[in-house]
Formats: sequence, structure tokens, C-alpha cells
Amino acid sequence: MYRLNLLWPLLLQVATTFAQFTTTCFDGNVCYRLNIPQQTADDGQGDIFLQVTAPTAFSWVAIGQGSGMAGSHMFIVYAASADNVTVSPRLGVGEVEPVYTPDTQLTVLEGSGIADGVMTANIRCSNCESWSGGSMSFSAASAQWIHAAHAGPPLDSTSPTERLSQHNAGDSHFDWDMSTAVGGSSLNPFVDAATAPSPSDNPIINTITEPFPPAVLLAHAVCACLAMLLLFPLGSISIRIPGIKHALYIHAGIQLTALLTLTAGAACGIYVAAVDGYLRTPHAIIGLVVLSLLLLVQPLLGMLHHRRFAQLHRRTSVSHMHIWLGRGAITLGIVNGGLGLQLTGGNKEWNIVYGVVAAVVWVSWMGVAGWAEVRRVRGQSAGVENRGGIGKVSGGNGNGLGSMESVGSGRGMAA
Repeated sequence: MYRLNLLWPLLLQVATTFAQFTTTCFDGNVCYRLNIPQQTADDGQGDIFLQVTAPTAFSWVAIGQGSGMAGSHMFIVYAASADNVTVSPRLGVGEVEPVYTPDTQLTVLEGSGIADGVMTANIRCSNCESWSGGSMSFSAASAQWIHAAHAGPPLDSTSPTERLSQHNAGDSHFDWDMSTAVGGSSLNPFVDAATAPSPSDNPIINTITEPFPPAVLLAHAVCACLAMLLLFPLGSISIRIPGIKHALYIHAGIQLTALLTLTAGAACGIYVAAVDGYLRTPHAIIGLVVLSLLLLVQPLLGMLHHRRFAQLHRRTSVSHMHIWLGRGAITLGIVNGGLGLQLTGGNKEWNIVYGVVAAVVWVSWMGVAGWAEVRRVRGQSAGVENRGGIGKVSGGNGNGLGSMESVGSGRGMAA
């Protein structure tokens, strides 16, 4: 017992001299390791050490302090070259690409680089106890952290502001037991760890699961684009072209198909946004507004417009509301498609292709609408002039274009 009492202080000194680690891995190949020096744990602030390891099959991997993207403090690691890495400290400002912050006192330590297909980043952070949007006490037994990754080609960039594609390898948040990471006073515990004991370095293996099937996101994009770039403009044009039999029914049928297609796409989008935390993004908010207008308001205005036109044989204020609300909502939906592409962080080429196609569709659609309006006005003027001002506006095909028909003539002049 006497000898044990003499050895106990020595054993305690050894335990606090060598660095202790806690490790968590995702799918067994993306791992994060944490060490909190004893002095930092005593003070609740000071240096901490993080190690990030991941296969080069990932474009980037990231670990962050916080319970979600908004307000988090992240360390994003990606290839700088064939044998080196870049560590970019960033702040989460919502469900969008994190923003680089130069305020993080970060040092990339010896042992960092790329070898044998593995990226390794040994990081010392000297002010991670607080950041713009949050804080963390290193005296606490545990804390919430987040993780994300993107599988893809290497970025090969030394810029800390390099643009990142949206994570596609799943994302998660977890409670990290920091009590087992406390110990040591090394300036680089990851280099010293080769010879130092690390009894608490028992990795916790977490399995990444995709929060939603990729096919759901694809279905959202395909349905929304089909509705906004083809069906809605086509339905609008169908009632503007003169001489089409049953134009009203064709118009209603196409727009109903567009609404069903858009609703299906919106359902997929809402599911993705709810699961992955995108409901507060501009894309999601605008999408819900457009869906509400086209699904709830526009059909009602359309029915009132055609009913009033059949009674009065002319456009009313409801007619103009139906026409311009439809044009505005569809235009907003087309623009929102571009916002959705930006949100995914996809290739710029796809954004350009979408922009070109959207512009061609919108200009063509507005061109036909303008041509039909000019034709309608000219038809009205010619009808009144040729008939000495005596005439009536007929419903024609019920399309509200205001075709002119002379009294008793039985013939219509399409506008």
C-alpha cells in the first residue's frame, strides 16, 4: 500500500503528460480525432487539436462545432495538391455554402498531407471556444459536433475560399465525449502519439446514411423543370393562338397537367428540404409561394375570368389578375429553378445551360403573348371601324382574347 501511494502521483503525472484522444469515424474511413490539453480543460479555453483523415475519393470532408449548419464553426479539408491539403475554417450561415472566416486562429501542423490515398490534416485551433454565432466550453464532458463530406474528384486548391459542392455522402450531428480527450501538453500530439499511450483512443464508429434517396432530389428537379419550362408556358400559349378548336379545354387540360406535375415535384422538394434542413432557404420559400399561387389562387381566378367573359364578352379586372398573376408566378418559378441549382452547388455549366434554356423559353412565351395581344387590339379596332362602331365582342372559343363578331354576320375575326 505504501508503494502504491508513492506510485499514484507518478501514474497521474504520466496520464496527464501524454495526450489523450477521442475518435469518431463515419463508415469507418472518414475519421476525426480530438485532443484537449489539460490546461485547456482546466481553463475551459485555449488550444485544442483536431485530426481529420479521409480517402482522396472525397473532394472535401468537414467537421464543425455546433448542432447544425446554422451558427456552426467548421474545419473543411480538401486537397491542395497531390501531396498536400488545405484546411479552410468557415462559418455556417444557414443551409447554404459556409463562409470563410479569417478570425479562426488555426495552424496546420506537421504530419499533414496526402499519402497512400489518404488525406490527413493535423490542426491546432487556439480560439475555438467562441466564434461568431456560437461558443463551446472545453471543460464540458461532451458537446455537439457536425460532420459532412462530398465524394468526388480532388479540388486541388490552396484557396481557403474555394467553392464547394453540396455534400453528397450524408451529413450528421453527434455528441462527442470530450472527457476522454483531456490530457497532455504536447505542441503536436498527433506526431507524439506514435510512441505515447492513448488508452481512451477507442474509436466510435458511426454509419453514414443518406438522409434521402438521390432519386427524390432528381424527381424534384425533373418535375419542377418540366412544369415551369414546358407545360405552364405551353398552356398559356395554347389559348393565345387563334383558330384552335376547344382552346379553353386544351388550356385547362395542359395547366391541370402542369399543376399535378409541379405538385409532385414540390412534394419531393419539401421532403428533401425537411429532412436536410433547407425549408428556410430562399429557394424553398419562393417555391412554396409559387406553388400556393398556382395551385390555390390561379385556378379560381381562371374560372371566374371565363365565367365573367361568357356573360359580358369582355375582359374584367379578374381577367387581368388571372393573366398577370399567372405570368408573374411562372416567371418567378423559372427564376427559382436557377436558385435551386445554385443551392446544390453543382457545376457552373449546368447553371449556364439552365439559364440559356430558361431565357429562350421565357422570351418565346412573352413573344407569343405580345403578338396575341397586338392582334387582339387590332382586331377590336378594325371591327369597330368597319362596322361603324356597331358590333359586339364574342367569346369566340371562350379564351378571353376578345375576338370581334359583327351583328348577324355569323363570322368571327380572331384577335
